[in-house]
Amino acid sequence: MQSIFSLRLIFVLREFRYTCTILLQFSLIFKERKSTSQNLLEKHAQLCHDVLMIMAQVAAKAKSLKLDDACWDVLLRVVVGVCHELLQKKASTSSLGSLLEKQLFRVLLDIWLRSKTSDKQHWEIFKKLSKKWIHRSWLKHWKIALRALSLHLFRILCGNSTTGENLQIQWSNTSGSTTAVAMTDKVLLLSFFPDMLSPSNVFLQVAIFSWYQMLHLIGQPSDFEDAKSMDVAIGLIAEIATNFLFLA
Repeated sequence: MQSIFSLRLIFVLREFRYTCTILLQFSLIFKERKSTSQNLLEKHAQLCHDVLMIMAQVAAKAKSLKLDDACWDVLLRVVVGVCHELLQKKASTSSLGSLLEKQLFRVLLDIWLRSKTSDKQHWEIFKKLSKKWIHRSWLKHWKIALRALSLHLFRILCGNSTTGENLQIQWSNTSGSTTAVAMTDKVLLLSFFPDMLSPSNVFLQVAIFSWYQMLHLIGQPSDFEDAKSMDVAIGLIAEIATNFLFLA
């Protein structure tokens, strides 16, 4: 006869398995369908938008949902895979990727930062795939996220950050493709590094690691074929370098 503990363990394992399965199934809705109807395309985009919001909520409530590493791994791979599938192609007003572009980038960065992943394989996959999105508004979103992360880190290093202070990312000043799907331009508040000033400094290490990986995510700006993209990347790197000089 199985003990209550073993039955509960089986239930928890099944729950995680079902969660991972559902997350994998979510990716299927983003498959582009051949349709000449703009109305059907917009309805498809709305369904995809709703699924993106569900995935973002799963990441935001990860602690209460008790997501394990396996579920996080599936969630990260699904969201970056969906982005790559829809955004690696040339932008078109009649494509699902163009309708969802801003939402995809924002949800991707939201989930990625909330995961606090230190898995180098995750970051390598992210880096490899994101190089194919330069022709989109990727660099604008990367710039906003990295700037917010940098300022958060500078406040900590200067001793101006309080324990549990949120990382804030303001998306409203990004200019992306015209979208038929309404999405509120809210400030993204992440309880990113709680207890940052604890003696163990574990969360500070997470902050530095995430910042470092995000900084190097785009590779060498000098490799960009587009001069405007190069200017965006180099401008932010110069700004960060200047801030570090003030700390020295």
